[in-house]
Amino acid sequence: MNTDETADHLGLKPKTLVNMRSLGTGPVYHKIGAKVWYRGKDIIAYTNGRRFMGTGLRDES
Repeated sequence: MNTDETADHLGLKPKTLVNMRSLGTGPVYHKIGAKVWYRGKDIIAYTNGRRFMGTGLRDES
């Protein structure tokens, strides 16, 4: 998926995803020439790593 599609999937603005990319806090991405691509499995891994059961409690499952 491209940046716009990935941002939409994650409920973010594309600019937010670009900022996360520059900070190294977003999902893994691949750059081919000037194009940035996200793989579905990398987006799933990113969202799974952000699961919480309550304030400050990570879901380890």
